[in-house]
This record gives sequence, C-alpha cells and structure tokens, in this order.
Amino acid sequence: MNTDPRPSEHASPCDAAADWFVRLHSGTVSKADLRLFEQWRQADPEHDRQYRNVCRISGAAQHLSAQALRAILKQDAHPATPQQHRRLSRRAFGLGLVGACSSVLVMGVLHRQGLFDEPLETYHLQTRRGEHQELALPDGSILRANTDTLAIARLYEGRRTVELRRGEVFFSVARSTRSPFIIDAGSTEITVTGTRFNVSRTDSAVQVAVESGSVEVSGGRWWNRRTRRLAAGQAVTAYHDAAPEGIRTVDVTNIAAWQRGDIIFDDTPLALALEELNRYLPHPVHLDDTALRSHRISGIVRSGKPEAMLEMLPDFAPVSVHRQADGQIRILPR
Repeated sequence: MNTDPRPSEHASPCDAAADWFVRLHSGTVSKADLRLFEQWRQADPEHDRQYRNVCRISGAAQHLSAQALRAILKQDAHPATPQQHRRLSRRAFGLGLVGACSSVLVMGVLHRQGLFDEPLETYHLQTRRGEHQELALPDGSILRANTDTLAIARLYEGRRTVELRRGEVFFSVARSTRSPFIIDAGSTEITVTGTRFNVSRTDSAVQVAVESGSVEVSGGRWWNRRTRRLAAGQAVTAYHDAAPEGIRTVDVTNIAAWQRGDIIFDDTPLALALEELNRYLPHPVHLDDTALRSHRISGIVRSGKPEAMLEMLPDFAPVSVHRQADGQIRILPR
C-alpha cells in the first residue's frame, strides 16, 4: 500500500488534484502534508486550476465520513464499473461539473455511497413573509414551515433528506431505523431516526432545538467538524462553517413558539435576533457595529407585530434605531 501523501509524479494534474482532495478530507492529514500540498498547488497554475475544479464537488465530502474517505486511501477493492462511470459522467455534466477531473476510484466510491442517487420523490415547501405551511410526507413525517422559508424534501431508497435553504421548520419525524432522516442546512447537518425538533437557518447560523427524542448535529469545516448529540429540552447553535457550540438547556414549551404567534429571544446574540426578526419585517434591519453582534438580549414579541421589538430594543441594549427614507433600518451604538 502506498502511504506517501504525495500523488505520483507521473499522475495527471486532474488525478493528482483528486488524490489531494481525498487526502485533505480524510481526517489524517498532517502539517507536513499541508506543506506538500501547497508546494504542489503552487508549482504549476494547472495544478491550482484542476484542484479548484475538483473542489466544485466538495459538497460530496459532507456526505462521506472520515472513515469512508480513509478507506479510499487504503484500498481499491471495488472500483466503479465502466457503465457506472459513464452514468456518473452524464450526471456530472448535468450538474455543471465538467472539467472536474476525479479518479474512477473516488467517483466510484461516491457513487456507491448514494451521493448521485436519484430521489424517488421530491417535495417543495415554501412560504412567503407572514405565511405558515405544512407538508405531510408519505412516511408519516410532518414538516411545518414558518414565515419566509424554503425547504426541499427528497425521499431515497434507504434515507430521507431535507435541504433547508432558509427559514424555519418544525419536524415531526416518523421513526425508521432503516431510513435515517437527514437535514442539510449548509455546512450544518442534522441526523435523526424519529423525533420532534425545530431547525432555524439564517444568514450566519443554524439553530436546532429538540422537543422529544434525540438528534445529532454536525458542523464545521472538514478539519474541525464536530457532532453534538441533543436530547429533549436541549438546543445548539452552529455558525456558518464552524463547529456547533456548546449544548444549552431550553424550555420545551418555547421551542416552536412561532406556531402560536410568538417570537422568543432567550439570551440570544443581538446579531442572530435581528436576522430572525428580518424574516418578519417588510424592510431589513442592519447591524453595522461588530462589537454589538454578541450583545445578548431576551424578550417576547408577537410575530404579527415585529416592529415592537425594535421599539423596545434601546431599553435593553446600548443601541439606537435609525429609520432611513427607503424603509431600511440601521442599528447603531449609543
């Protein structure tokens, strides 16, 4: 077995780029490997170009565990067949991945992991500002969407997935040990078998809170990806491209307070509170001062009157609210 972290000097730039991609995501890369990678990448503009092309499929790494990626490095026991590779190439073309040269081995493993499977059924869940909507899946799972939300549910053979692009959804997931339920929220992934929980995705963070059962929340870049296991009455926040923060205890009755018309902030960073509020307001609120982003606030406001929070904000935060002629609102330090 070849344990040298460098691709063969005879490898083509595209195959070398694919090899580096797998090695850097395997969880075993060292500082010396990173130095070698940078030397290889800077040695020829074509190396950098091919690596960036391969990174166009970098979302695939989120669907593979470090163990699976290490297995790619150790063996070539089940290479993709020519028929599989041709089929995959056609799909890659359709996804705009032409030019991303990857070895047959890497792409074959991704194919066997089910990354390129076609969903059996697809459902869209979308709400405009002020709307709520419910989606019942054939397996008995129910998704309830809050205002300004976009989610896409896909049912595959052996797994159920939901891509939460923005907004907030309360999930009541039908239990199935043979078909895990996976929520893709950007760099954060939530995995369950059967439970009730709430997921909110704003521009900067994903927040997960569990009403009953348990969920796993994974997030962060490949070199610092972590998983938090939440039980009922627990919640976690994961900022974009960052590992989930520490688990905190929450009031179960308030996890989906939006369903009864309440917006609740409980020791919430001001930046996250304003991002949440923006989903209800007709004009966006901007927070320009970075020092204020982590200032924590608590309060309750009716979802039908989100402006009330802005009126109260100067009472419990060192800020002033400035309304501009175009309707936009700026929060400035006092």
